[in-house]
Amino acid sequence: MNGDFQFIDILIFAFVAVMLVQRLKSVLGTRPDNEKDEKEKNKIVNIFDHLEKQIREAEAAVNAESNVEEADVVTEEISPVAEKINKIKKIDPSFNQQQFLDGAKLAFEMIVKSFASADHETLKNLLNPKMFDGFKKVIDGRAERGEKAECELVGFESVEIQDISLMGTVADISVRFVSEQVNIVKDKDGNIIVGDEKFVQNIQDIWTFSRDLKSPNPNWQLVSTR
Repeated sequence: MNGDFQFIDILIFAFVAVMLVQRLKSVLGTRPDNEKDEKEKNKIVNIFDHLEKQIREAEAAVNAESNVEEADVVTEEISPVAEKINKIKKIDPSFNQQQFLDGAKLAFEMIVKSFASADHETLKNLLNPKMFDGFKKVIDGRAERGEKAECELVGFESVEIQDISLMGTVADISVRFVSEQVNIVKDKDGNIIVGDEKFVQNIQDIWTFSRDLKSPNPNWQLVSTR
């Protein structure tokens, strides 16, 4: 609104400037025969200089306000993830981003510990069938060799949504976990063959959880890891 008024001021100043220029030309175009003409000329020149300064100041103010407005528009742009979260909420109004991330952290901890301890039942509830088959093959391989895995999740450095894919009512949410873990594998005699029980690893994972937002089942299942 202020920018509109300043723009109108510029137009008014410009109109007055034109009128003064024409008047100045008429005075400059005649030979000053007396002191009155000379004073009139100087008066018009001073007014014109002052008016020109006001025009420049008004233009600078309008440009500055325009730049601020453009900057505001940029900062108000919604991120792709936030946009997709809004779409999820339209399908499932009960969806809450923080509650989802809290659930994802809990699922992550349960899955890594169940994978180490060969807890098939827990894994079956948290993984989709394809992922469960992959985890089961690794667990069965360890069992055949008489090996035992141990995992201690020390904590999380960060947990954040990386990407969201929405197809119909099915949402896939990729979460980036940065965690600290101690992972070891022992042979049948109890000797450590992989890892170091005193070494804390910093591990980055991206896990994708999926759910039909229209399903009465509120649980998300792990569908991929990388």
